[in-house]
Amino acid sequence: MSDNNFHYDAFISYRHSEADKFVAENLHKKLEAFKMPSALEKKRPGLKNKIERVFRDKEELPLTSDLNDPIMNALHNSDWLIVICSPRLRESLWCKKEIETFVSLHGREHLLAVLIEGEPSESFPDELLFKTETKTLPDGSVEEVKIPIEPLAADVRGANKKEILKAMDTEVLRILAAMFGVNYDDLRQRHRERQQKRIMRWVIAGGIACLLFGIFCAGVALKLNQKNREISLLTDTILDQNEQMKAVQAVNLAQDALGYLNEGDREVAIQTAIAASTWDEYLTMPYTPEAQYALAECLGVYNTGEIYKACFQFETMGIITHIDAAPNAKTVILFDDSGTVTLFDVKTREVLLELHKDEHLISAEGGYAFLPDSRLAFLNESSRVCIFNPETKEIDAKLSEKYVFNICSDEQGKYIALYSDLFTYEVYDGETLEYIGSTPYYVGGDDYSAIGPNGIMAYSYFYNGRTDSKVHFIDFNNMQELSSVVLENIQIREIVVDGNRAYIFASHFSTVIAETKCAVYAVDINTGEVLWENVQYGYTGEFMILPKCEEKEELLVLTDQTARLVDMENGENGLQISLDSFPVTAYAFNDDNSFEFFCEDGTIIMLTTEMDYDIPLTSMFDCKTKGNLDYLVLETGIVVLPQLSNQITVYDAVKSEGVVLCEQKEIEVPFCYYDEQAKEVAMEYGLDRAEYVKTLFFDESEQTIYASYWNNEFMIYDCVNDMVIGLIEDCETMWGYWGTDSEGRIYLQGSTGGYILSHDNRFVMRIPNMVGLDMQQNKAYLTGHVYMYEAPIYSFSELLDMATPYMDEETKEYVEAMNTDG
Repeated sequence: MSDNNFHYDAFISYRHSEADKFVAENLHKKLEAFKMPSALEKKRPGLKNKIERVFRDKEELPLTSDLNDPIMNALHNSDWLIVICSPRLRESLWCKKEIETFVSLHGREHLLAVLIEGEPSESFPDELLFKTETKTLPDGSVEEVKIPIEPLAADVRGANKKEILKAMDTEVLRILAAMFGVNYDDLRQRHRERQQKRIMRWVIAGGIACLLFGIFCAGVALKLNQKNREISLLTDTILDQNEQMKAVQAVNLAQDALGYLNEGDREVAIQTAIAASTWDEYLTMPYTPEAQYALAECLGVYNTGEIYKACFQFETMGIITHIDAAPNAKTVILFDDSGTVTLFDVKTREVLLELHKDEHLISAEGGYAFLPDSRLAFLNESSRVCIFNPETKEIDAKLSEKYVFNICSDEQGKYIALYSDLFTYEVYDGETLEYIGSTPYYVGGDDYSAIGPNGIMAYSYFYNGRTDSKVHFIDFNNMQELSSVVLENIQIREIVVDGNRAYIFASHFSTVIAETKCAVYAVDINTGEVLWENVQYGYTGEFMILPKCEEKEELLVLTDQTARLVDMENGENGLQISLDSFPVTAYAFNDDNSFEFFCEDGTIIMLTTEMDYDIPLTSMFDCKTKGNLDYLVLETGIVVLPQLSNQITVYDAVKSEGVVLCEQKEIEVPFCYYDEQAKEVAMEYGLDRAEYVKTLFFDESEQTIYASYWNNEFMIYDCVNDMVIGLIEDCETMWGYWGTDSEGRIYLQGSTGGYILSHDNRFVMRIPNMVGLDMQQNKAYLTGHVYMYEAPIYSFSELLDMATPYMDEETKEYVEAMNTDG
């Protein structure tokens, strides 16, 4: 190892998946735990003989959109780069950047690879397999060629984690030999000799101890039984402490699982809950109620399918700035600030296309368009239009040889218009890609364009010294202009062509805040006549949405403070409501004149002409984030993009397999004292803070009191011994006692669901939306927005069986053995 004064001895680069993380963490521990054998240490006077600090980005720094200053500093101040190689690594642009940056700073001599899965050809990135050199050709020209190289690598592949750790014990010496500049065989031999000497010392020491112990035992034979009892007691104490330690670890993992669930990462939450219930890094976990609750919550075993809940997340290299959906409502396109554009199939969870900034000029506005069959038209690095086919996963066509500035299409991709370097639009059939024609004359300073389903295009640009906006209407059926209109002192934000009309949403220019206005115009596309104008004072408008039903009556206009319906015939205002959070996305229903829109804080609101009032739909959407940039409603669920995030979260309303519809039942609610009566009973029994008791009820023996307080505390009180035997903080109001089962578990009714406590009053599980219980059939009754459902009360082993699809093979074998042993 060199004498350079680096802050880190090594930088470990790896893909943040479970298997790669496992190897990285254990390699990190083994490197920092290594001590140079004394025989070799004597031969290296003045040289470093210990790994003092290793950098892993997951542990020390948050993921950012690019190699910012902290990562760059870590790479610059690391003596070696160790790359954990698996087939997943080749997909990581982040790791690719780390390798390229390290090589540019330190060269390839201090680059090490650790193979954990697959073959080198499928697991090693090109940055490890090739180096680029400049070659001068006979004609004097210069070209860059890739030269194959064989990286210095360690092989820790194994069928399971145990085999990987065993291989790592040997292969870590190969890595250390390179880092310290010593011979691998010499290091391995010296390491083995040190282990053998250590074992011999322990054997000798053990022999002496046994001899002394034998002499001692001979002298104190009369006290042997007493000593055996003391040793047995000490052993039991140690074992008990060990079980307590594991129980604490299980509870911590359960809390971590619920934390991941609250962040929307359901799959990681399930895997963490499984670890809390089975084992973690080969430490077997005892049963804890907390782990059972976390497993049930993360699996969503009582989901009725009426509430959208977080299902999974997808992560990109950089902070995501824009998302959009294809017409098939399955595919999304994501733009991030690393310059990467990703086409992602939400249903199959597959990356269909990934373009990097050196491969395209595609932008979030005007740089792409979806065509029928969810094909994607985009601009490549030469400003030529390419067509990507998700079925074949190939770029199977190109349009126009001209330099294209931007692309425009209608909602379904029936038409595609290319704004070219001739400052006209070239129009193509979105289905067949056949050329239709060009707009008849020069189009200047394009500002906004839109195409209606009838083939009418509206495009606008600044006019008259950039204070007014002019809009042209072109018929693609004959490539002739229908009309144009000039709108004074406005900036157009949106145009929607609908039949013979165009609806234009615009902001008025004003230097005085009090005079700020937003307006909606209805224009006859055949004559250019403004049919009506709806102007409203207030802050700059956000967007408008037209209805999709046949009997169209009102359109929706959203500003940063209000939502209002506007009559499409005469422009008069209808229902108007104030908003507590900015609107982000809106959708129109297909079958009636209704709309729903999403706000930054996760609120969903529905507006409808027929009922003339708004309906908050928040109870149908369990959104985990409050500062959201965008939402997409897809066939597979709702996609949420938080602000300043490199992840999207997909929410789905999936009904759990065990939850089934049932007939509406009249449920007899358990008895409960409420308010004043609850206070009186609490005072009679001398409960602490009795005046703050909200509800109170007893068990069947009337020896235990259950009391909910107004500060959301829930207390369990033993009347016989006059003592508190349980306390749950931040708990919903409890309304009654259902009974106990054969295992002594206690069933209670809360205001929004059912609760199960262990025989010693520890919280075991919550059953959301439970309104009734059949103790004989071990069945809970759940209520939805419309229907009633029934579901079994799951045991711990049944929950583990349901989690099997998320387990690795070792954990499956462990659970099977655990179930066999009872």
